[in-house]
Amino acid sequence: MTCIIVDDDLMAREILKQLCSEIEDLVVLGEFDNAGKAVSFLTQNAVDLVFLDIMLPVLNGFEILESSGTSSRVILTTSHSQFALKSYEYENVVDYLVKPIKPKRFLQAISNLRKRIRHEDITESTDTSSSKDKGKEFIYVNIDRHLIQVPIDQILFVEAQRDYVHIQTIRRIIRVHTSLKSIREKLGDERFLQIHRSFLVNTDYISDVKNGHVYVKSYVLPLSRGNRPALMEHLNRA
Repeated sequence: MTCIIVDDDLMAREILKQLCSEIEDLVVLGEFDNAGKAVSFLTQNAVDLVFLDIMLPVLNGFEILESSGTSSRVILTTSHSQFALKSYEYENVVDYLVKPIKPKRFLQAISNLRKRIRHEDITESTDTSSSKDKGKEFIYVNIDRHLIQVPIDQILFVEAQRDYVHIQTIRRIIRVHTSLKSIREKLGDERFLQIHRSFLVNTDYISDVKNGHVYVKSYVLPLSRGNRPALMEHLNRA
């Protein structure tokens, strides 16, 4: 399991690094003392877990969650217990640690995370086994000369950003140097429709369409006028 640490306090980062080093399968990919570096890293790399301080300069922890769009699981770290209730507003926040972080409480947070992962794995496995066969199950994308397998059923949407696309899955963002057209051809699946020049969406996950936007789980995507008729026709047939 990979993680990063985001905290502007050096001592707090050192404590977390030490606690992480005592977990055999927990690998710290990086540490960041400001929001800009953290958001940049998260938009370009897949990370399983983020230890995120709330009180940061420029952007606070909640603003980082909103601006990065990360699907990484997050454990919030703070000296201020009054933000605990607000943390429940974020689907990917799995725990809330109040500083100074005690080893026993840290281990409990990791244990809670593992339980959540197991529960999600069981749920996804059940959903997949009970669903009808909709064609091929995976696509492969090239990242740093490595072929990465991406389960099609877990793709929520694909967003084009200049020379890259961001594949947003249930669990994470996968950044690939390719075009939206290329990904659409790879998918070859009627569930995926283009709703905007920069967005391709898995219609199975659409919860609502209103006011020029498409709602997919906790995400709000733009819907262009030109693509609206085809989308509505598809949804009405479903």
